[in-house]
Amino acid sequence: MTSRRPGRIAAVAALAVAAAAVLLWRLGDGPLADWDEAIYAEVAREVGWSHQLTVLYWNYGPWFAKPPLLMWSTAALFHVFEVSPFWARMTTATAGFGTVLLTVAIGTRVHRFWTGLLAGVVMLCCYQFVYSSRVGTTDVLLTFFIYLAVYLYLRARAQPWWWVGVGGALGLAVMTKGAAGLVGAGGIGLVYLADSGLRPSALRQPHPWVGLATMFAVLLPWHLAAYRASGSTFISEYIGYNVLGRASNSIEGHTGGIGTYVALVRHEFFPWAYLAVVAWGLAAWRCWTAESRTWALPVISLVVFSAFTVISTKLPWYILPIYPALAIMIAALLVESLAGNGVAQVGLGAAILVSVASIPQSLPPYPAALRLLGAVAVVGVAVLSRTSRRSLAGPAMAATALAFCGLVSWNYIAAVFGSSKPYIISPVYSGIIPVSLAAQRETFGPADPLPIFIGAGGHMLDTPVWPDVSFYSHRRVIELRSAADLDTYVHVNRRTDLLVADSDRAGLEARYSVKVVSSDGAYDYVSLSLR
Repeated sequence: MTSRRPGRIAAVAALAVAAAAVLLWRLGDGPLADWDEAIYAEVAREVGWSHQLTVLYWNYGPWFAKPPLLMWSTAALFHVFEVSPFWARMTTATAGFGTVLLTVAIGTRVHRFWTGLLAGVVMLCCYQFVYSSRVGTTDVLLTFFIYLAVYLYLRARAQPWWWVGVGGALGLAVMTKGAAGLVGAGGIGLVYLADSGLRPSALRQPHPWVGLATMFAVLLPWHLAAYRASGSTFISEYIGYNVLGRASNSIEGHTGGIGTYVALVRHEFFPWAYLAVVAWGLAAWRCWTAESRTWALPVISLVVFSAFTVISTKLPWYILPIYPALAIMIAALLVESLAGNGVAQVGLGAAILVSVASIPQSLPPYPAALRLLGAVAVVGVAVLSRTSRRSLAGPAMAATALAFCGLVSWNYIAAVFGSSKPYIISPVYSGIIPVSLAAQRETFGPADPLPIFIGAGGHMLDTPVWPDVSFYSHRRVIELRSAADLDTYVHVNRRTDLLVADSDRAGLEARYSVKVVSSDGAYDYVSLSLR
Protein backbone atom coordinates (compact mmCIF):
# COMPACT_ATOMS: atom_id res chain seq x y z
CA MET A 1 0.00 0.00 0.00
CA THR A 2 2.83 2.39 0.82
CA SER A 3 4.34 2.05 -2.66
CA ARG A 4 0.99 2.95 -4.21
CA ARG A 5 0.42 6.07 -2.12
CA PRO A 6 2.71 8.52 -4.00
CA GLY A 7 1.09 7.56 -7.30
CA ARG A 8 -2.38 8.07 -5.86
CA ILE A 9 -1.44 11.41 -4.34
CA ALA A 10 -0.04 12.53 -7.69
CA ALA A 11 -3.19 11.38 -9.50
CA VAL A 12 -5.48 13.27 -7.09
CA ALA A 13 -3.23 16.34 -7.32
CA ALA A 14 -3.44 16.25 -11.12
CA LEU A 15 -7.23 15.99 -10.97
CA ALA A 16 -7.36 18.85 -8.46
CA VAL A 17 -5.26 21.07 -10.75
CA ALA A 18 -7.51 20.20 -13.68
CA ALA A 19 -10.63 20.93 -11.62
CA ALA A 20 -9.25 24.28 -10.45
CA ALA A 21 -8.39 25.23 -14.03
CA VAL A 22 -11.81 24.23 -15.36
CA LEU A 23 -13.76 25.96 -12.58
CA LEU A 24 -11.68 29.11 -12.07
CA TRP A 25 -10.33 30.07 -15.49
CA ARG A 26 -12.01 33.29 -16.67
CA LEU A 27 -14.46 32.97 -13.78
CA GLY A 28 -15.03 36.71 -13.60
CA ASP A 29 -15.65 37.17 -17.33
CA GLY A 30 -19.10 38.12 -18.49
CA PRO A 31 -21.81 39.95 -16.58
CA LEU A 32 -23.78 38.34 -13.80
CA ALA A 33 -26.80 36.41 -15.03
CA ASP A 34 -29.68 38.85 -14.78
CA TRP A 35 -31.77 36.89 -12.32
CA ASP A 36 -30.72 34.61 -9.48
CA GLU A 37 -26.97 35.15 -9.79
CA ALA A 38 -27.24 38.94 -9.75
CA ILE A 39 -29.88 38.84 -7.00
CA TYR A 40 -27.70 36.72 -4.71
CA ALA A 41 -24.69 38.94 -5.39
CA GLU A 42 -26.71 42.04 -4.62
CA VAL A 43 -28.13 40.50 -1.44
CA ALA A 44 -24.56 39.73 -0.36
CA ARG A 45 -23.46 43.27 -1.16
CA GLU A 46 -26.31 44.72 0.89
CA VAL A 47 -25.12 42.76 3.92
CA GLY A 48 -22.39 45.42 3.97
CA TRP A 49 -25.07 48.10 4.11
CA SER A 50 -27.36 46.51 6.71
CA HIS A 51 -24.53 45.21 8.95
CA GLN A 52 -26.74 42.37 10.11
CA LEU A 53 -27.01 38.68 9.36
CA THR A 54 -30.52 37.83 10.53
CA VAL A 55 -32.60 39.59 7.86
CA LEU A 56 -31.25 39.75 4.33
CA TYR A 57 -32.03 42.64 2.00
CA TRP A 58 -32.41 42.96 -1.72
CA ASN A 59 -32.98 46.31 -3.44
CA TYR A 60 -32.87 47.64 0.14
CA GLY A 61 -36.01 45.79 1.22
CA PRO A 62 -36.29 42.61 3.35
CA TRP A 63 -35.74 39.45 1.30
CA PHE A 64 -36.76 35.94 2.37
CA ALA A 65 -36.44 33.88 -0.81
CA LYS A 66 -33.50 31.77 0.39
CA PRO A 67 -31.55 30.98 3.56
CA PRO A 68 -28.41 33.05 4.05
CA LEU A 69 -25.38 30.73 3.80
CA LEU A 70 -24.35 31.52 0.20
CA MET A 71 -24.92 35.23 0.74
CA TRP A 72 -22.99 35.26 4.03
CA SER A 73 -20.04 33.59 2.33
CA THR A 74 -20.13 35.97 -0.64
CA ALA A 75 -20.48 39.00 1.64
CA ALA A 76 -17.33 37.90 3.49
CA LEU A 77 -15.46 37.60 0.19
CA PHE A 78 -16.69 41.05 -0.87
CA HIS A 79 -15.49 42.48 2.43
CA VAL A 80 -12.04 40.89 2.27
CA PHE A 81 -11.40 41.35 -1.45
CA GLU A 82 -13.74 43.39 -3.66
CA VAL A 83 -17.26 43.50 -4.99
CA SER A 84 -16.98 41.86 -8.40
CA PRO A 85 -18.44 39.04 -10.49
CA PHE A 86 -15.33 36.92 -9.79
CA TRP A 87 -15.87 36.96 -6.02
CA ALA A 88 -19.64 36.66 -6.46
CA ARG A 89 -18.95 33.29 -8.12
CA MET A 90 -16.09 32.11 -5.93
CA THR A 91 -18.18 30.32 -3.27
CA THR A 92 -19.92 28.26 -5.94
CA ALA A 93 -16.66 27.50 -7.77
CA THR A 94 -15.05 26.40 -4.50
CA ALA A 95 -18.06 24.18 -3.76
CA GLY A 96 -17.75 22.69 -7.24
CA PHE A 97 -14.07 21.95 -6.62
CA GLY A 98 -14.95 20.35 -3.29
CA THR A 99 -17.71 18.30 -4.91
CA VAL A 100 -15.23 16.82 -7.41
CA LEU A 101 -12.94 15.76 -4.54
CA LEU A 102 -15.89 14.38 -2.56
CA THR A 103 -16.90 12.36 -5.61
CA VAL A 104 -13.41 10.85 -5.65
CA ALA A 105 -13.57 10.12 -1.92
CA ILE A 106 -17.04 8.53 -2.06
CA GLY A 107 -16.16 6.49 -5.14
CA THR A 108 -13.02 5.26 -3.39
CA ARG A 109 -14.93 4.30 -0.28
CA VAL A 110 -17.76 2.52 -2.12
CA HIS A 111 -15.55 0.88 -4.74
CA ARG A 112 -11.82 1.52 -5.05
CA PHE A 113 -9.42 4.41 -5.60
CA TRP A 114 -9.24 4.33 -9.38
CA THR A 115 -13.02 4.16 -9.65
CA GLY A 116 -13.27 7.26 -7.48
CA LEU A 117 -10.65 9.09 -9.51
CA LEU A 118 -12.40 8.21 -12.75
CA ALA A 119 -15.67 9.48 -11.26
CA GLY A 120 -13.98 12.84 -10.63
CA VAL A 121 -12.99 12.94 -14.30
CA VAL A 122 -16.59 12.21 -15.33
CA MET A 123 -17.80 15.11 -13.15
CA LEU A 124 -15.53 17.46 -15.09
CA CYS A 125 -17.18 16.20 -18.28
CA CYS A 126 -20.70 17.10 -17.09
CA TYR A 127 -21.80 20.27 -18.86
CA GLN A 128 -24.41 21.29 -16.29
CA PHE A 129 -22.09 20.74 -13.35
CA VAL A 130 -19.19 22.69 -14.90
CA TYR A 131 -21.46 25.50 -16.01
CA SER A 132 -23.31 25.75 -12.70
CA SER A 133 -20.04 25.70 -10.72
CA ARG A 134 -19.09 28.91 -12.54
CA VAL A 135 -22.34 30.74 -11.73
CA GLY A 136 -22.95 32.27 -8.31
CA THR A 137 -26.10 30.39 -7.31
CA THR A 138 -27.04 27.98 -4.54
CA ASP A 139 -27.33 24.56 -6.16
CA VAL A 140 -23.69 23.51 -6.38
CA LEU A 141 -23.17 24.50 -2.73
CA LEU A 142 -26.25 22.44 -1.87
CA THR A 143 -24.80 19.51 -3.82
CA PHE A 144 -21.51 19.83 -1.95
CA PHE A 145 -23.18 19.59 1.46
CA ILE A 146 -25.42 16.68 0.43
CA TYR A 147 -22.40 14.66 -0.69
CA LEU A 148 -20.37 15.72 2.31
CA ALA A 149 -23.18 14.15 4.34
CA VAL A 150 -23.03 11.02 2.14
CA TYR A 151 -19.27 10.70 2.65
CA LEU A 152 -19.56 11.18 6.41
CA TYR A 153 -22.41 8.66 6.51
CA LEU A 154 -20.15 6.08 4.87
CA ARG A 155 -17.56 6.78 7.55
CA ALA A 156 -20.21 6.61 10.27
CA ARG A 157 -20.94 3.01 9.36
CA ALA A 158 -17.59 2.10 10.92
CA GLN A 159 -17.32 4.94 13.44
CA PRO A 160 -20.83 6.03 14.55
CA TRP A 161 -19.67 9.34 16.03
CA TRP A 162 -19.38 10.63 12.43
CA TRP A 163 -23.17 10.98 12.56
CA VAL A 164 -22.56 14.37 14.17
CA GLY A 165 -20.82 15.44 10.97
CA VAL A 166 -23.64 13.98 8.87
CA GLY A 167 -26.16 16.11 10.73
CA GLY A 168 -23.98 19.21 10.52
CA ALA A 169 -23.59 18.83 6.74
CA LEU A 170 -27.34 18.33 6.28
CA GLY A 171 -28.03 21.40 8.44
CA LEU A 172 -25.72 23.45 6.21
CA ALA A 173 -27.54 22.07 3.15
CA VAL A 174 -30.80 23.46 4.56
CA MET A 175 -29.05 26.75 5.35
CA THR A 176 -28.04 26.88 1.70
CA LYS A 177 -31.37 26.21 0.00
CA GLY A 178 -34.03 25.61 2.59
CA ALA A 179 -36.38 22.69 2.00
CA ALA A 180 -34.24 21.42 -0.90
CA GLY A 181 -31.66 20.49 1.72
CA LEU A 182 -34.17 18.14 3.28
CA VAL A 183 -33.97 16.04 0.12
CA GLY A 184 -30.46 15.13 1.26
CA ALA A 185 -31.72 14.30 4.75
CA GLY A 186 -34.47 12.10 3.33
CA GLY A 187 -31.99 10.38 1.04
CA ILE A 188 -29.54 9.63 3.87
CA GLY A 189 -32.39 8.29 6.01
CA LEU A 190 -33.52 5.91 3.26
CA VAL A 191 -29.95 4.79 2.58
CA TYR A 192 -29.49 4.04 6.29
CA LEU A 193 -32.67 1.97 6.40
CA ALA A 194 -31.77 0.12 3.19
CA ASP A 195 -28.25 -0.60 4.42
CA SER A 196 -29.74 -1.87 7.69
CA GLY A 197 -31.89 -4.37 5.83
CA LEU A 198 -35.07 -2.43 6.72
CA ARG A 199 -34.86 -3.81 10.25
CA PRO A 200 -36.95 -1.85 12.80
CA SER A 201 -34.09 -2.14 15.27
CA ALA A 202 -32.11 0.30 13.13
CA LEU A 203 -34.43 3.08 14.32
CA ARG A 204 -33.52 2.34 17.92
CA GLN A 205 -29.85 3.13 17.38
CA PRO A 206 -28.94 6.44 19.05
CA HIS A 207 -26.36 7.79 16.62
CA PRO A 208 -28.68 8.65 13.69
CA TRP A 209 -30.89 10.56 16.11
CA VAL A 210 -27.84 12.46 17.34
CA GLY A 211 -27.19 13.35 13.70
CA LEU A 212 -30.78 14.56 13.30
CA ALA A 213 -30.48 16.67 16.43
CA THR A 214 -27.24 18.15 15.12
CA MET A 215 -28.96 19.07 11.84
CA PHE A 216 -31.65 21.01 13.71
CA ALA A 217 -29.03 22.60 15.98
CA VAL A 218 -27.37 24.02 12.85
CA LEU A 219 -30.45 25.18 10.97
CA LEU A 220 -32.75 26.40 13.75
CA PRO A 221 -30.89 29.45 15.16
CA TRP A 222 -31.12 31.55 11.99
CA HIS A 223 -34.66 30.42 11.18
CA LEU A 224 -35.88 31.29 14.68
CA ALA A 225 -34.02 34.61 14.66
CA ALA A 226 -35.48 35.53 11.26
CA TYR A 227 -38.98 34.63 12.45
CA ARG A 228 -38.49 36.68 15.60
CA ALA A 229 -37.35 39.66 13.51
CA SER A 230 -39.99 39.48 10.79
CA GLY A 231 -42.83 37.31 12.10
CA SER A 232 -45.62 36.49 9.66
CA THR A 233 -43.78 38.04 6.70
CA PHE A 234 -41.03 35.47 7.10
CA ILE A 235 -43.56 32.63 7.32
CA SER A 236 -45.61 33.72 4.31
CA GLU A 237 -42.67 34.46 1.98
CA TYR A 238 -39.99 31.98 3.05
CA ILE A 239 -42.24 29.01 3.79
CA GLY A 240 -45.56 29.84 2.15
CA TYR A 241 -44.34 31.05 -1.24
CA ASN A 242 -40.86 29.60 -1.65
CA VAL A 243 -41.48 26.16 -0.10
CA LEU A 244 -45.17 25.24 -0.17
CA GLY A 245 -45.89 27.36 -3.22
CA ARG A 246 -43.10 25.86 -5.33
CA ALA A 247 -44.01 22.34 -4.29
CA SER A 248 -47.72 22.61 -5.05
CA ASN A 249 -47.80 25.11 -7.94
CA SER A 250 -45.69 25.96 -10.97
CA ILE A 251 -44.17 29.21 -9.75
CA GLU A 252 -43.34 31.89 -12.36
CA GLY A 253 -44.35 29.61 -15.22
CA HIS A 254 -41.70 26.93 -14.60
CA THR A 255 -43.79 23.92 -15.54
CA GLY A 256 -42.93 20.39 -16.56
CA GLY A 257 -44.05 16.81 -16.46
CA ILE A 258 -42.76 13.45 -15.34
CA GLY A 259 -40.23 13.33 -18.18
CA THR A 260 -38.83 16.83 -17.65
CA TYR A 261 -35.68 15.79 -15.83
CA VAL A 262 -35.15 12.72 -18.01
CA ALA A 263 -34.91 15.03 -21.02
CA LEU A 264 -32.84 17.57 -19.10
CA VAL A 265 -30.25 15.08 -17.84
CA ARG A 266 -29.99 13.65 -21.35
CA HIS A 267 -29.26 17.16 -22.63
CA GLU A 268 -27.00 18.41 -19.84
CA PHE A 269 -25.09 15.14 -19.28
CA PHE A 270 -24.85 14.02 -22.89
CA PRO A 271 -23.63 11.45 -23.82
CA TRP A 272 -22.90 10.13 -20.32
CA ALA A 273 -26.64 10.00 -19.59
CA TYR A 274 -26.95 6.91 -21.79
CA LEU A 275 -24.20 5.22 -19.77
CA ALA A 276 -25.95 6.30 -16.56
CA VAL A 277 -29.01 4.15 -17.38
CA VAL A 278 -26.86 1.02 -17.63
CA ALA A 279 -24.71 2.05 -14.66
CA TRP A 280 -27.69 2.66 -12.36
CA GLY A 281 -29.21 -0.71 -13.23
CA LEU A 282 -25.92 -2.50 -12.59
CA ALA A 283 -25.41 -0.67 -9.27
CA ALA A 284 -28.94 -1.46 -8.10
CA TRP A 285 -28.49 -5.10 -9.05
CA ARG A 286 -25.27 -5.36 -7.06
CA CYS A 287 -27.04 -3.86 -4.03
CA TRP A 288 -29.97 -6.23 -4.44
CA THR A 289 -27.69 -9.27 -4.63
CA ALA A 290 -25.65 -8.05 -1.64
CA GLU A 291 -22.52 -7.63 -3.75
CA SER A 292 -22.37 -3.94 -2.82
CA ARG A 293 -21.75 -2.66 0.69
CA THR A 294 -24.19 0.25 0.48
CA TRP A 295 -27.29 1.47 -1.32
CA ALA A 296 -26.02 5.06 -1.10
CA LEU A 297 -25.52 5.81 -4.80
CA PRO A 298 -28.65 4.31 -6.38
CA VAL A 299 -30.86 5.55 -3.55
CA ILE A 300 -29.52 9.12 -3.40
CA SER A 301 -29.81 9.53 -7.19
CA LEU A 302 -33.34 8.09 -7.16
CA VAL A 303 -34.45 10.30 -4.26
CA VAL A 304 -33.12 13.45 -5.95
CA PHE A 305 -34.78 12.57 -9.24
CA SER A 306 -38.10 11.60 -7.63
CA ALA A 307 -38.30 14.56 -5.24
CA PHE A 308 -37.80 17.20 -7.91
CA THR A 309 -40.01 15.37 -10.39
CA VAL A 310 -42.89 15.31 -7.91
CA ILE A 311 -42.88 19.03 -7.08
CA SER A 312 -44.77 21.26 -9.49
CA THR A 313 -42.11 23.91 -10.12
CA LYS A 314 -39.44 22.62 -12.51
CA LEU A 315 -36.11 24.40 -12.93
CA PRO A 316 -33.05 22.92 -14.66
CA TRP A 317 -30.64 23.41 -11.76
CA TYR A 318 -32.81 21.54 -9.25
CA ILE A 319 -31.44 18.24 -10.60
CA LEU A 320 -27.75 19.07 -9.98
CA PRO A 321 -27.38 16.84 -6.88
CA ILE A 322 -27.93 13.75 -9.04
CA TYR A 323 -24.62 14.04 -10.91
CA PRO A 324 -21.98 12.90 -8.37
CA ALA A 325 -23.87 9.65 -7.75
CA LEU A 326 -24.30 9.08 -11.48
CA ALA A 327 -20.62 9.84 -12.09
CA ILE A 328 -19.49 7.24 -9.57
CA MET A 329 -21.82 4.58 -10.96
CA ILE A 330 -20.63 5.35 -14.51
CA ALA A 331 -17.01 5.08 -13.37
CA ALA A 332 -17.81 1.71 -11.78
CA LEU A 333 -19.37 0.61 -15.08
CA LEU A 334 -16.20 1.56 -16.96
CA VAL A 335 -14.04 -0.35 -14.46
CA GLU A 336 -16.35 -3.37 -14.71
CA SER A 337 -15.92 -3.30 -18.49
CA LEU A 338 -12.16 -3.04 -18.07
CA ALA A 339 -12.26 -6.14 -15.84
CA GLY A 340 -14.09 -8.12 -18.51
CA ASN A 341 -17.71 -7.95 -17.31
CA GLY A 342 -19.71 -8.87 -20.40
CA VAL A 343 -22.86 -7.03 -19.28
CA ALA A 344 -20.87 -3.84 -18.72
CA GLN A 345 -19.19 -4.16 -22.12
CA VAL A 346 -22.45 -4.71 -23.96
CA GLY A 347 -24.08 -1.84 -22.07
CA LEU A 348 -21.22 0.52 -22.88
CA GLY A 349 -21.26 -0.46 -26.53
CA ALA A 350 -25.01 0.07 -26.76
CA ALA A 351 -24.79 3.42 -24.99
CA ILE A 352 -22.12 4.68 -27.38
CA LEU A 353 -24.06 3.54 -30.44
CA VAL A 354 -27.19 5.27 -29.14
CA SER A 355 -25.24 8.49 -28.52
CA VAL A 356 -23.90 8.30 -32.10
CA ALA A 357 -27.40 7.89 -33.50
CA SER A 358 -29.50 9.93 -31.07
CA ILE A 359 -28.32 13.45 -30.26
CA PRO A 360 -30.89 15.52 -28.33
CA GLN A 361 -32.60 17.97 -30.67
CA SER A 362 -31.80 20.74 -28.21
CA LEU A 363 -28.06 20.25 -28.84
CA PRO A 364 -26.19 21.15 -32.03
CA PRO A 365 -24.67 18.16 -33.85
CA TYR A 366 -21.12 17.34 -32.87
CA PRO A 367 -18.41 16.75 -35.51
CA ALA A 368 -19.02 13.83 -37.85
CA ALA A 369 -15.52 12.58 -37.11
CA LEU A 370 -16.53 11.90 -33.51
CA ARG A 371 -19.58 9.94 -34.65
CA LEU A 372 -17.43 7.86 -36.94
CA LEU A 373 -14.89 7.32 -34.16
CA GLY A 374 -17.58 6.03 -31.79
CA ALA A 375 -19.14 3.67 -34.33
CA VAL A 376 -15.82 2.29 -35.59
CA ALA A 377 -14.51 1.82 -32.05
CA VAL A 378 -17.55 -0.20 -30.97
CA VAL A 379 -17.32 -2.39 -34.07
CA GLY A 380 -13.60 -2.86 -33.40
CA VAL A 381 -14.24 -3.95 -29.84
CA ALA A 382 -16.90 -6.40 -31.04
CA VAL A 383 -14.39 -7.89 -33.47
CA LEU A 384 -11.77 -8.20 -30.72
CA SER A 385 -14.22 -10.04 -28.49
CA ARG A 386 -14.68 -12.70 -31.20
CA THR A 387 -10.97 -13.31 -31.81
CA SER A 388 -8.04 -14.76 -29.91
CA ARG A 389 -7.41 -11.28 -28.51
CA ARG A 390 -10.62 -11.37 -26.50
CA SER A 391 -8.81 -10.20 -23.34
CA LEU A 392 -8.26 -6.81 -24.99
CA ALA A 393 -11.97 -6.21 -25.52
CA GLY A 394 -12.61 -4.98 -21.96
CA PRO A 395 -9.82 -2.39 -21.83
CA ALA A 396 -10.64 -1.31 -25.39
CA MET A 397 -14.33 -0.84 -24.54
CA ALA A 398 -13.60 1.18 -21.40
CA ALA A 399 -11.00 3.34 -23.15
CA THR A 400 -13.32 3.87 -26.14
CA ALA A 401 -16.24 4.91 -23.96
CA LEU A 402 -14.15 7.28 -21.85
CA ALA A 403 -12.42 8.92 -24.83
CA PHE A 404 -15.57 9.20 -26.93
CA CYS A 405 -17.80 10.57 -24.17
CA GLY A 406 -15.08 12.94 -22.97
CA LEU A 407 -14.48 14.39 -26.44
CA VAL A 408 -18.20 14.81 -27.11
CA SER A 409 -18.73 16.47 -23.72
CA TRP A 410 -15.93 18.96 -24.17
CA ASN A 411 -17.19 19.78 -27.63
CA TYR A 412 -20.06 21.44 -25.76
CA ILE A 413 -18.35 22.46 -22.51
CA ALA A 414 -15.84 24.68 -24.33
CA ALA A 415 -18.61 27.25 -24.79
CA VAL A 416 -18.71 27.79 -21.01
CA PHE A 417 -15.44 29.70 -21.14
CA GLY A 418 -16.72 32.41 -23.47
CA SER A 419 -16.76 36.02 -22.34
CA SER A 420 -20.53 35.85 -21.85
CA LYS A 421 -22.53 33.08 -20.28
CA PRO A 422 -24.46 30.92 -22.80
CA TYR A 423 -28.22 30.40 -22.46
CA ILE A 424 -28.73 32.59 -19.38
CA ILE A 425 -27.51 36.04 -20.41
CA SER A 426 -29.92 37.44 -22.95
CA PRO A 427 -28.41 39.96 -25.41
CA VAL A 428 -31.19 42.38 -24.62
CA TYR A 429 -29.99 42.54 -21.00
CA SER A 430 -26.24 42.72 -21.48
CA GLY A 431 -26.25 46.28 -22.82
CA ILE A 432 -27.64 47.61 -19.56
CA ILE A 433 -24.36 46.87 -17.71
CA PRO A 434 -22.21 49.79 -19.04
CA VAL A 435 -24.85 52.40 -18.30
CA SER A 436 -25.49 50.88 -14.87
CA LEU A 437 -21.77 51.19 -14.08
CA ALA A 438 -21.93 54.84 -15.16
CA ALA A 439 -24.74 55.36 -12.63
CA GLN A 440 -22.77 53.74 -9.82
CA ARG A 441 -22.40 55.55 -6.52
CA GLU A 442 -19.46 55.19 -4.16
CA THR A 443 -21.68 54.98 -1.08
CA PHE A 444 -24.68 52.79 -1.74
CA GLY A 445 -27.93 53.01 0.15
CA PRO A 446 -31.67 53.51 -0.22
CA ALA A 447 -31.54 57.31 -0.12
CA ASP A 448 -30.28 57.73 -3.70
CA PRO A 449 -32.55 55.62 -5.92
CA LEU A 450 -31.99 55.01 -9.62
CA PRO A 451 -35.22 55.36 -11.61
CA ILE A 452 -35.82 53.25 -14.71
CA PHE A 453 -38.31 54.64 -17.20
CA ILE A 454 -40.31 51.75 -18.66
CA GLY A 455 -42.27 53.94 -21.04
CA ALA A 456 -45.37 53.20 -23.03
CA GLY A 457 -43.53 52.04 -26.15
CA GLY A 458 -42.22 48.87 -24.56
CA HIS A 459 -38.65 49.54 -25.66
CA MET A 460 -37.38 49.10 -22.11
CA LEU A 461 -38.05 45.64 -20.79
CA ASP A 462 -41.10 45.59 -18.55
CA THR A 463 -39.78 43.34 -15.81
CA PRO A 464 -40.57 43.33 -12.09
CA VAL A 465 -36.89 43.31 -11.09
CA TRP A 466 -33.60 44.63 -12.39
CA PRO A 467 -30.96 42.56 -10.56
CA ASP A 468 -28.00 43.53 -12.74
CA VAL A 469 -28.84 47.22 -12.53
CA SER A 470 -29.01 47.02 -8.72
CA PHE A 471 -25.69 45.21 -8.47
CA TYR A 472 -23.68 47.28 -10.93
CA SER A 473 -25.10 50.69 -9.97
CA HIS A 474 -24.96 50.10 -6.18
CA ARG A 475 -28.34 51.81 -5.98
CA ARG A 476 -31.95 51.03 -5.19
CA VAL A 477 -33.89 50.63 -8.42
CA ILE A 478 -37.35 52.11 -8.79
CA GLU A 479 -39.59 51.91 -11.84
CA LEU A 480 -41.49 54.71 -13.51
CA ARG A 481 -44.05 52.96 -15.66
CA SER A 482 -45.70 55.88 -17.45
CA ALA A 483 -45.10 59.45 -18.54
CA ALA A 484 -47.34 60.60 -15.67
CA ASP A 485 -45.16 58.73 -13.15
CA LEU A 486 -42.07 60.36 -14.63
CA ASP A 487 -43.62 63.85 -14.59
CA THR A 488 -44.55 63.49 -10.93
CA TYR A 489 -41.10 62.22 -10.00
CA VAL A 490 -39.27 65.02 -11.85
CA HIS A 491 -41.51 67.75 -10.47
CA VAL A 492 -40.97 66.53 -6.91
CA ASN A 493 -37.20 66.18 -7.29
CA ARG A 494 -36.71 69.02 -9.81
CA ARG A 495 -33.83 67.09 -11.31
CA THR A 496 -33.08 63.41 -11.62
CA ASP A 497 -30.92 60.85 -13.33
CA LEU A 498 -32.44 57.73 -14.81
CA LEU A 499 -32.02 54.82 -17.19
CA VAL A 500 -34.04 54.87 -20.37
CA ALA A 501 -34.15 52.96 -23.65
CA ASP A 502 -32.35 54.91 -26.36
CA SER A 503 -35.45 54.66 -28.56
CA ASP A 504 -37.51 56.41 -25.85
CA ARG A 505 -35.09 59.29 -25.37
CA ALA A 506 -36.53 61.48 -28.14
CA GLY A 507 -39.88 61.59 -26.36
CA LEU A 508 -38.18 62.80 -23.19
CA GLU A 509 -36.21 65.48 -25.01
CA ALA A 510 -39.49 67.03 -26.15
CA ARG A 511 -40.50 67.70 -22.53
CA TYR A 512 -37.28 67.95 -20.50
CA SER A 513 -33.72 69.09 -20.64
CA VAL A 514 -31.85 65.84 -21.22
CA LYS A 515 -28.11 65.32 -20.87
CA VAL A 516 -26.75 61.92 -21.92
CA VAL A 517 -24.15 60.80 -19.40
CA SER A 518 -23.55 57.34 -20.88
CA SER A 519 -24.98 55.32 -23.75
CA ASP A 520 -24.32 51.94 -25.28
CA GLY A 521 -26.67 52.44 -28.24
CA ALA A 522 -29.58 50.53 -26.72
CA TYR A 523 -29.77 52.08 -23.25
CA ASP A 524 -28.95 55.53 -21.95
CA TYR A 525 -28.07 56.90 -18.56
CA VAL A 526 -29.30 60.47 -18.61
CA SER A 527 -29.63 63.51 -16.39
CA LEU A 528 -33.12 64.95 -16.60
CA SER A 529 -34.37 68.36 -15.46
CA LEU A 530 -37.32 70.68 -16.02
CA ARG A 531 -36.93 73.25 -18.79
